[in-house]
Amino acid sequence: MRNKVPVLLIGFNRPDNLERVFNVVKNYKPEKLFIAIDAPRNDQEQKLCDQSKTLEQKVDWPCEVYTKYPESNLGCRIAVSEAITWFFTHIESGVILEDDCLPSLDFFSFCEQALPKYCDNDKVMQISGTNYQHQALGKCYFSTINDIWGWATWKRAWDKFSLEIEEYDPKKVDHYFQNDAISSWLKSYMYDYTQLNANIWSTAWVWAMIKEGSYSLIPPYNLVENIGFNENSTHVSDTFRIYGQYKAYSNIGQGELPHHVEANFKLDAERFKLIKKTDPRLFLSTKLRRSFRETLLFKFMKVIHTKMFKRI
Repeated sequence: MRNKVPVLLIGFNRPDNLERVFNVVKNYKPEKLFIAIDAPRNDQEQKLCDQSKTLEQKVDWPCEVYTKYPESNLGCRIAVSEAITWFFTHIESGVILEDDCLPSLDFFSFCEQALPKYCDNDKVMQISGTNYQHQALGKCYFSTINDIWGWATWKRAWDKFSLEIEEYDPKKVDHYFQNDAISSWLKSYMYDYTQLNANIWSTAWVWAMIKEGSYSLIPPYNLVENIGFNENSTHVSDTFRIYGQYKAYSNIGQGELPHHVEANFKLDAERFKLIKKTDPRLFLSTKLRRSFRETLLFKFMKVIHTKMFKRI
């Protein structure tokens, strides 16, 4: 008898996307399903959020259903991280799917194998559903780049997470990635998170993995398609839409799970080539703006500007 993995669905104002994801989950038929929907920011979103909540009424298989519907809007940073924390107050391991992450059924089979195998291995903190290598590898590998567009983890790993990044050390970033370009890229996210209060949670999850020296298991083929690149997308530039071209594979076998846990820095460098094409912060014009923003001159001008407005 299969030991099916609990599933957390996280939604907001995209009920059509969420239902597509739900329909795949419905075919998988987990024994435990968790649904977390953030509250609307305005009257226009009220109907969309209410529509997202109707999914619990469509569960037509034997299943324990848990729901989390906050009364006021929490925003991406709080809503997603609190939903995951809530998830792991009930279970020890499970799959996390936001409303733009459309998995194949093979993804759940992959997690059924990988979660028990690495449950006690602190060197593994994430099971990824995506593989964005330029060609299908046909084998799994461990990565320092932990995409979170459809993934799974354990309570023991999530317990290492904190929204407040503590004891940040850039040297740990360098040691972890062993790649100057990737380290510099991640440090720019760390700057935004710690200095500018960016409204994302995933940077803190990356830091948790860096701090623990843990990796993400990448499947042999892409198993989750991102369907969220539309006008309602959150934190998305047009250049990210390339990822929507990566469809989820089905019925191709899982590949052998590696016994030895070690990051494949060569494949991470290949993965970063796509990141350089898609992440605007790596474009020259953006890098120049960021460089100026982080200078003492900019900070001085910001202080003067603030004082002037206080006088008015």
